[in-house]
Amino acid sequence: MENFDQQLLRLKQALGVTSDQDVAAALGLTKAAFSDRKKRGAFPEEKLYALAAKRPELHLDVLHVLVGDKKDAVVRLTIAELEAALAFGADKGGTITEQLDRAGALVEQMRKPLPDDEQQLLNSYRRCSFEAKADLIQRAALLSSGLPIVDFKRNEAPKADKKKAAAAKSFEGSQQVFHKAPKGGVAGRDIVKGGGKR
Repeated sequence: MENFDQQLLRLKQALGVTSDQDVAAALGLTKAAFSDRKKRGAFPEEKLYALAAKRPELHLDVLHVLVGDKKDAVVRLTIAELEAALAFGADKGGTITEQLDRAGALVEQMRKPLPDDEQQLLNSYRRCSFEAKADLIQRAALLSSGLPIVDFKRNEAPKADKKKAAAAKSFEGSQQVFHKAPKGGVAGRDIVKGGGKR
């Protein structure tokens, strides 16, 4: 609601009016529709854009009306930073103001220097070969999900996880692991005792 009130005040100043009814008329809304939006805190951004396009003589600074003093911060965001922010999780939902706020927060977070340990990790990663980078990414994904690291090239696992690695190797290539599964070879969909042919 506070955001709506600030946007409304800036729009009144830009239009040179003092009443909500004058703003509603300029935006092409009835007094009741505007009042309803005000109660919900839903600023009619689409109507503001339409007004700016339809009445260029007003010289409306839409971005200033929507974000106020944050405009300078938003303008300082480079296109590359905004693209990166959107790619790394700035939601596309919500109003333009909400999208810009989320993108701006992500960009500010990206601009902060990394802690020393993370910077050291990144520097080491950048010096790796393509294959080593792929291996590090895979290992990091396993570690972050709490899974043991198994070196499938050498069929090795950390000593504490040898039993799990042996179980995984006995079902290597299968989509599912069946606990206490009968032993034997697989022919079609049936288990053949002793690994022989059907």
